[in-house]
Order: sequence, then structure tokens, then C-alpha cells
Amino acid sequence: CDARGITVVEDCAHSLGVRWNGVHTGHHGVMSCVSSQSYKMLNSGEGGFLLTDDEELAAKMILYAGAYEKLYHKHSLRPADEFFEKHKLETPNYSMRMDVARAAMIYPQIYTLDERIEVYNRRYQTVKEDINQIPHLRVPDQLPQVSPVYDSVQFNIRDLSEAQLEIFLEGCAVRGVPVEVFGAKTNARYFRNWKYTAASQEQFDSLPKTEKIIQFAGDLRLPLQFEDEDFKTMTTALREAMQEATADA
Repeated sequence: CDARGITVVEDCAHSLGVRWNGVHTGHHGVMSCVSSQSYKMLNSGEGGFLLTDDEELAAKMILYAGAYEKLYHKHSLRPADEFFEKHKLETPNYSMRMDVARAAMIYPQIYTLDERIEVYNRRYQTVKEDINQIPHLRVPDQLPQVSPVYDSVQFNIRDLSEAQLEIFLEGCAVRGVPVEVFGAKTNARYFRNWKYTAASQEQFDSLPKTEKIIQFAGDLRLPLQFEDEDFKTMTTALREAMQEATADA
């Protein structure tokens, strides 16, 4: 990216605690964005924050968030005044500051991050083993370069027709185990739903292999507040739903 003049901003919404070759995500681009919305590793209900070691960008982001006049002095960790004075008259204020109550919710969770990662990863291994015993479902192996944080599980749904897939998804939902498919028309992660620019759809036509994969790629959350036995109940629901979907096969 550096050689091609591409600026990298890392989307680390779901990757807090994840490492690539021992380096934490969020340390590869000019800045990273972390979510603290529900189901994330740091949970304040709604919200998020960004990380950067670039003082120019840090000053701009603080100004965007809502530090007009001299309110940037409210930030205890910030660049020098000169960076704010340089940019404050040309940077709009979007008033998107994180309130103190949400910040207070996040702070103590930082100290239990490693402990919670251990719980997530231990439970994931059990769920992975159970899912891989269900016909037509397969959890892919993780790359060796990745030190993961498994707050969800992704699996491939193989050798099903679209009609059978719908029966399977409906069977999971009625059992209280909603499975999301990345390539579904209702899924915000499906790139066909990203109509932000006029050229988007034409660009996406060049991704037939990716599109084929995500049409049968499932996603299931693994909530931390559940008990260990709840995950057995979840995988049992997946097995029963698959039996229904393939009953006439």
C-alpha cells in the first residue's frame, strides 16, 4: 500500500485482541477504528473510538468529534496545541464525542480483556468440533499467523440448494439460534448492499468467486454471558435444523 500511495485505515470493530504474526490489529495503518457496541470485546452499548500515532490525524479527529474553540484541552491525552490551532478553522464539528458514562463502562473491561479472550477461545473450540460433526457444515481452520479472538464462529454450508438453505436458516431461527449468511440480501456485510458510490455495483461484478463463497457462508455469535452448556444447545439446534433441511434429500 505504501508503494502505491494507498492510505490504510483499519476496521478493527471486531478484532480487538487479535494479532497477525504477533502484531496486534490496528497497528498496520495510519489509524484504526474500534467498536464498543454491544457484542464487542469492549461493550458500552453503543460507541467506539480510534487509535493513531499520527499527531496531525489525532488532532483532526478530536476536532471532528467536537472540540471547537479551546475544548481540545479537555482531552488528557492529545497532541500539542499547535496541531489544533493549525486545523480548527477548517475542520467541521460533528459533535460525536463519547460521553463520560460510556467511557466509564469501557475502562474496567480493559483489565479483563485477556481473561475474556481465553473464555471465548476455549468455548469456540468446542463449538467448532460440534459443528464439524453436522453434515453439510464445516468450520474452516484458522491461518497459523493469526492469534484469534473467537466471539463468533463462521462456517461454510456445503452441498445445499438455495431452498434447503432457507429451510435450514428458518429452522435455526425458530429454535432461537439465528444464523446470518454473509451473502444474504438483508446482510449489511454483503457488498452488493454497499451502494455508496455510483460505481459500486460495476466494481462488484468483478468479484464472482467471493460472491459465490459468501452465498453459503454462515455466521453465529457466541455471547460471553452464556453458560458453557448453552453452546451445546446451540449446536444441537443447528443439527436439528439441518436434518429438517435435508429430510427429503
